[in-house]
Amino acid sequence: MTSRDYAEVRDEIFASNPAVRELWESTKPKREVALCLAIWRHVAGLTQQDVADRTGWNKEFVQHLEGAIGDMPDAEIILRFAVACRPVT
Repeated sequence: MTSRDYAEVRDEIFASNPAVRELWESTKPKREVALCLAIWRHVAGLTQQDVADRTGWNKEFVQHLEGAIGDMPDAEIILRFAVACRPVT
């Protein structure tokens, strides 16, 4: 069995199912923001529950923010998330 890289597998899936490709492309902006939020949290050494506790949100909302599907968070929510990831002094 030959090893295939991510791009080859992705392209094969996209070719076989245009709806998957459309969903992938339509969620790109949200996926990029979600990934940034998850990276900020990870670099800060925090769990999703930690961010929830620091912001007053529930953990499910933080999970939603870090997910690829759903509404794009507005600037106020992103700022609040970022502030929650700052070290506590």
